[in-house]
Amino acid sequence: MRHTTQVVDHSLDLLNSRALIALSNYLYYDIDDHAHYSMEILFKNYKPHKQEVHQALVRAFQFLVIDRFIPHPDDPPYYTLPEGPPPSKAVITMAKKHINQIAKKIWKK
Repeated sequence: MRHTTQVVDHSLDLLNSRALIALSNYLYYDIDDHAHYSMEILFKNYKPHKQEVHQALVRAFQFLVIDRFIPHPDDPPYYTLPEGPPPSKAVITMAKKHINQIAKKIWKK
């Protein structure tokens, strides 16, 4: 039984990492076909696990918009806070709009 829980933990870690990468393509780079494609692949690969994908995206938004810009005592000494401000509300709104459109398209099938 232990092996199966380890597999689930590793799978959730992978999902969280993939959600973080796919979302960063929307928030920190120009929104282009690459950003859409990476989000589509995320939704297609985890289609049976919609709730877990939603939770992973919420955590990724939290980290990329807020937590990343706040120093934390557990950060390694080589970690430096990103320069510049967090993404603007307009960028966040546009990213959410695109992500919701892709989710509807993929998960409706």
